[in-house]
Amino acid sequence: MALSPEYKKLIWKCRRGSKELDLVLCYYLENNYTQSSPEQKQAFHQLLDYSDPDIQDLINGIAVSDNKALNHLVHQMCGHERSAYK
Repeated sequence: MALSPEYKKLIWKCRRGSKELDLVLCYYLENNYTQSSPEQKQAFHQLLDYSDPDIQDLINGIAVSDNKALNHLVHQMCGHERSAYK
């Protein structure tokens, strides 16, 4: 299957400074992105614009974003049980 230019760009943006982030982001891209809703896709694009430390804090449950859609996406990606997602 040929990959679209947009998808190729996302692959590149998922490659971060740490293996842990690469694994989480690439896993989501490869297994969930294509069937995600437009809102989830937009949140994923926004997440990829965050700095590595900020993404790490969100994924580890240390920080919560003001963006509810982004928080929901992180919850789906990592399964955090936090009040911000309810």
